Amino acid sequence: MRTRVMLAIVATLFAGAMPLAGAMPLAHGVTARAPSVTAGSASVGRLTTGAELVRLTNVFAGTDTALADQGTGGSAGNMSSAATAPFGMLSWGPRTSPDSVAFGAGYTYSDTKITGFDLDRFQGGGCAGFGDVPIMPTTAPITSSPARLLSANMDPALTATFDHAHESASPGRYAVVLNPGTSRAIGVDLGATTRAGEGRITFPRAARTGSVVVNAGGSETPDVKAAVKIIPARREVEVTMRGGRFCEQPVAYTVHVLLRFDQPFASHAVWRRQLFREGGTTAVSHAPTGLGFVPGSGIPAPPDALSDTAQSGAVLRFAVGTHRTVGVKVGMSYVSAHGAREALDREIGSRSLRQIQQRTAARWAYLMGRIRVSGGTPADRRMLATTLYQSLLSPQTVCDVDGRLPALDGRVHRAHGWTAYSQMSLWDEYRTHAQLLALIAPRQA
Repeated sequence: MRTRVMLAIVATLFAGAMPLAGAMPLAHGVTARAPSVTAGSASVGRLTTGAELVRLTNVFAGTDTALADQGTGGSAGNMSSAATAPFGMLSWGPRTSPDSVAFGAGYTYSDTKITGFDLDRFQGGGCAGFGDVPIMPTTAPITSSPARLLSANMDPALTATFDHAHESASPGRYAVVLNPGTSRAIGVDLGATTRAGEGRITFPRAARTGSVVVNAGGSETPDVKAAVKIIPARREVEVTMRGGRFCEQPVAYTVHVLLRFDQPFASHAVWRRQLFREGGTTAVSHAPTGLGFVPGSGIPAPPDALSDTAQSGAVLRFAVGTHRTVGVKVGMSYVSAHGAREALDREIGSRSLRQIQQRTAARWAYLMGRIRVSGGTPADRRMLATTLYQSLLSPQTVCDVDGRLPALDGRVHRAHGWTAYSQMSLWDEYRTHAQLLALIAPRQA
């Protein structure tokens, strides 16, 4: 007997009763039939709640492929396991290596190495993009520039192994153990809000010093500018990068990031290309052309690919002999360093990582709960929850908490009383995604 999944759109989305009927196509071949709905009632049995849909979501779906590569990762959906809020600007998660399958979002499930934790990504696209300002904890000593000459890559000593037995993720949270089963094992736990994030890094017991590497020029595609500024008295690092070249198009954007740590820096250093300055606080690198290796472009894969990407970053060292855990909060803006600071202060503030993860999970439950599910097999419900979650990752927020945003005319505008969104692929989205958003997230549609 064929199983049928029943859906009801929660009536609170609409000012009054709105009857719905007919088949509603969803991703990956799932078809749901929507019954008539009136305010406060639905003609179906027990309905799955938003919290249950969150628990059913598999955030690793779409991160690998079993089919031949057709130029965009085979059958991989180019998705990521990153910690992300609904329609979030910031999406904090791992970049795996060699990342040759699901390169669009920087994470391939079958990979066994992690090179950093990027702050943003474009999920579901057929080209690599974003992956800006990767941050990487390590116990390896760093006494010279970790940037490889004429390459977008970093010193392989900073790359860590990982496996799925020591990895977990759910909407709004990502956690992993780097180098599991070794004396160099480092725990990483991440959470995200719309424009900000919070992380906890746990260094190994045997380590006396732990470092966090901030790679300002480490985007998925070559950057034309990468700048860092360390503010030791505030335990902060300001980062500015400018990049783009999505699908090899001459489109550029600027990202401003503020990192704030809960432990003082035992020491610090900066680098610009091959120049390494112990105790330095600022570094700026420019690359006028921004050409070089782009994942999936056909250019020879790393480490042989050449790139003139801007290269600069910071090394922050912590005395972890007595405090193994280092907390970090991050804010992000497309407009200014002030916007990044405002995002951190207003969306994170003094909240703990656990509070941030719980609040974002509750936001996901509220949004996903606008659809109620009844019937079907557990696999049906899990597929529906997963594809619904993926559908609500975009469009992404592009304005600051005060409404400021960079516009196509090159000027900064302000959204008064509304939120600006962008980062939609617009490639076949008009077939189903736009209609789904119009039903369950009309403000973002």
